[in-house]
Amino acid sequence: MQRAILFCGLWLALCAAPAAALLIVDPGQGPVRLGGTSGGGLSGITHRSGNQFFSVSDSGGRMYDTRIDIDRATGLIEPQPSLGEPITLNGGVDLEGIAYDPVTDTVLVSDENGPALRRHGLAGGPGIELVVPVVFANARANRSLESLSLQPGSGALWTANEEALDGDGPVSTTTGGTAVRITNLTSSRQWAYITDPIRPLLANRSGVADLAVLPDGRLLVLEREFSFGFRHRIYEVDVAGATEISSLAMLDSNRNNDLSDESWLPLAKGAPLWEYTTLLANFEGMSLGPRLDNGEMTLVLVSDDDRPATQNLYMLHLHGQIPEPSTLAALALGATGLVGRRFRSPWPC
Repeated sequence: MQRAILFCGLWLALCAAPAAALLIVDPGQGPVRLGGTSGGGLSGITHRSGNQFFSVSDSGGRMYDTRIDIDRATGLIEPQPSLGEPITLNGGVDLEGIAYDPVTDTVLVSDENGPALRRHGLAGGPGIELVVPVVFANARANRSLESLSLQPGSGALWTANEEALDGDGPVSTTTGGTAVRITNLTSSRQWAYITDPIRPLLANRSGVADLAVLPDGRLLVLEREFSFGFRHRIYEVDVAGATEISSLAMLDSNRNNDLSDESWLPLAKGAPLWEYTTLLANFEGMSLGPRLDNGEMTLVLVSDDDRPATQNLYMLHLHGQIPEPSTLAALALGATGLVGRRFRSPWPC
């Protein structure tokens, strides 16, 4: 009984304790040319294991076995990362996000055309259609399901639209950002995220390009702005304190293109953890990668090679306490087993 009380106390303390501050460290390598030809814009990337990643193109439903060797001591991308031959994902038209599922050894992809979500084997071919929340039928053209990420350990699948749905307010402007729905597809819960405004005179759109979910549930959001070149920012957000909005058919309830009079609270975001502007590299995809020898987790970005943009990778390091998925799972299992019927919750913490 004492062990059960102690373990429960530790578990609740873990849930209540604020997550350690997360920093994104840029090792200074800059864009790294990715060899091979995609025949269309690379828009999403996901890590399988070791040096194997998979990336997808937003033209023609293609996936690529992407080999990226990372020096675990220096945290830098080693020479000659490359794309393999294209793998056809039947039904895919405008693939934007991809997430590898280690439980089934398959990939999940998001398609702006539809919009749609599908599960495919690694050899490609026909996919299995997954349920898309009905509200995404209101997506504006070419501003739909841009992101996909699978939370390590829990298997929760997350997505977001690039810019506001019809009924959720305006697209990004020079005076205000746009409201997107960051969605946990596994739990069917949603939260509103407000992007940055676009810069006057230089840019014409700014939205969410991809997500990466950490094992403890924290979210990294990649914003991308078209301007004189491409401006990128990565923010960390947590759903705590924000309004769960899945029951709201419209975020702009009176359709006045002004969200300041709404009662829901968006996800809080502070200063960007990383910001980078470049002329020819349009970074659209983002994925957690392998851990380094010093325990830091890698974060790999891939750029869309639609002309005149180039096809590159970018290496970043996550500095901070990021638990292994197995550690979180063991704590959850131990707490459940010891506490038994005295404490049950479908949503830990």
